[in-house]
Amino acid sequence: MGRNIKYAIKGVQNGKEYVFNMTRKAYLMLKSEKSLVMDSRIGIFGGVYVTSDLYKNEDRRKKRINRLLVRECIFAVLTVIVIILFLARIKLGIGFEEIFRNIQSYILK
Repeated sequence: MGRNIKYAIKGVQNGKEYVFNMTRKAYLMLKSEKSLVMDSRIGIFGGVYVTSDLYKNEDRRKKRINRLLVRECIFAVLTVIVIILFLARIKLGIGFEEIFRNIQSYILK
C-alpha cells in the first residue's frame, strides 16, 4: 500500500496552478515550508523543469551521521578489546602488566 503513494505539491506560477510530483523525501522537506522560490527551465523537448537546492543541508547531516557512527565504532572496538584483555587475564592468571609486556615484546620483535 505504501509503495503506490504519489507525493505531489500544488504550486502557483504567474497565477497558474501546477502540480509537482516528487520523491517522499522532498515532499516531507517541502511540506513544512511556507514559501519556496524555485527556478523553472524549459527542457530540450519543451518540458518545464523545476529546480531548487532542496538538499543544501544534506552534506552537514551526512557528516554528523558519519561522526556518530565513527564514535560508536570506536567505542565498540575498545569495549571488545577490554573484554578480551579481561578474559585473558582471568584465563591465564596473570596481571595486565605482564599481558601488555608480552604484547609489546611480540610487536617489537
